Amino acid sequence: MRRLIEFLLSCLTTCHDFGRIFPWSIAHLSIAAFMLVGLISTLLIRESSKAGDEPQTLRSAVVEPFKEFFQRTNRQDALWILLFIILYKLGDSMATALETPFFMDMGFSTVEIGSIAKISKTIGATVGTILGGLAMIKLGINRSLWIFGGSPDFVNIRLRDVVYGGL
Repeated sequence: MRRLIEFLLSCLTTCHDFGRIFPWSIAHLSIAAFMLVGLISTLLIRESSKAGDEPQTLRSAVVEPFKEFFQRTNRQDALWILLFIILYKLGDSMATALETPFFMDMGFSTVEIGSIAKISKTIGATVGTILGGLAMIKLGINRSLWIFGGSPDFVNIRLRDVVYGGL
C-alpha cells in the first residue's frame, strides 16, 4: 500500500511540476511517454488464450455475442440491461468533460486545476475504489451497482446547486 501511495504522489508531483514549467500539452505528452512501459510490455508478453480461440471475423466477435445475449434473456430484460449499461456513467462522464472549462470560468489557472482538482480526484478515486470494493463484499454486486452508480448523479446535482444558489 505504501508503494502505491508513493507511486501516485510521484506521478502527481511530476505532472504538477511539468505543468508549471511547460505548457500542459507538453506535460501530458511527457507523462504519456511513461505509458510506453505498459504498451511495450503488452506487445512483448505472450497471449494467454489458446490459438484458435479468438474470433476469426467481425461477425463472430460482435454480432454473435449480441445474438446469444438476446437469446438467453427475453427481449425486454435484455433492453433494460443494455439501457442500464449505457446510462450507468453517462452523467458522470458528461460532468467530467465539462469540469475543466467550469473551473476555468470560475477563474482558476491551469496550474491550480492540475494541482488541486486533478490530484484530489486521483486520491478520491483511489480511496473510493478501495472503500467501494470493501462495501461491495458486504452489499453484494447488484446492490452496489445501483448505489454506487447513482451516487455520482447526486454529487453532480449538488454541484449544480452550488453554482446557481451557493452552498
